[in-house]
Amino acid sequence: MPSTHFYGGNATIAGWGLSNNNTVSQILQTATTIILTKNDCETRISNIMEETASLDDIYMCSIADPYVLLNYGDSGGPVIYNGNIIAINKGTCPLRKNTVNTLEVNVHLNIDVLEIQDYPFAINTVILNLLLSQQVLSCMNTDEYIHFHLSGSED
Repeated sequence: MPSTHFYGGNATIAGWGLSNNNTVSQILQTATTIILTKNDCETRISNIMEETASLDDIYMCSIADPYVLLNYGDSGGPVIYNGNIIAINKGTCPLRKNTVNTLEVNVHLNIDVLEIQDYPFAINTVILNLLLSQQVLSCMNTDEYIHFHLSGSED
């Protein structure tokens, strides 16, 4: 079961992903976000996708106002709450379609829930062989070489 004491709190996300003008940053970018409850995250994703979404406990979501969304290259970066890393950046949900939807959520892997034998890590916390729930398969991973679809197939 995930820790819930940080829900509604401010967390800093960090990464070297593409900026709004599609350039790679030369410095680490950070932003303050709000951690959503699992129910708020599922509701937000369900409303955008117009179908019911159910997230596994390994995922947590964040938002910001004005909006801040993870981009290509940000996965593997930390989510920091009160000076502690609580999660790892994974991507955004739902899948981005050439335009930014400011209602999208940032999706992170909750490190309180991850089990090393089930979710092996490589250097720089890039996650390999991660089993995703069917609902999250419509979300976008921030690494260009991985792209999941509702069908469960990988490109």
